[in-house]
Amino acid sequence: MTVHLLEEAGPDRYQRHDLLRGYAAERGAEIDSEEERTAAVRRLTAWATARP
Repeated sequence: MTVHLLEEAGPDRYQRHDLLRGYAAERGAEIDSEEERTAAVRRLTAWATARP
């Protein structure tokens, strides 16, 4: 059995494996404050909505 950290979700589309997603969320909560995480989400949302 072969396991990968990224799984193909469609043409040119990938998603993280569930274990990686959970680990990243856990580490983010330990390292970053709630304010830092909120600011990061706002930056990502602004970037995504500004794209053509």
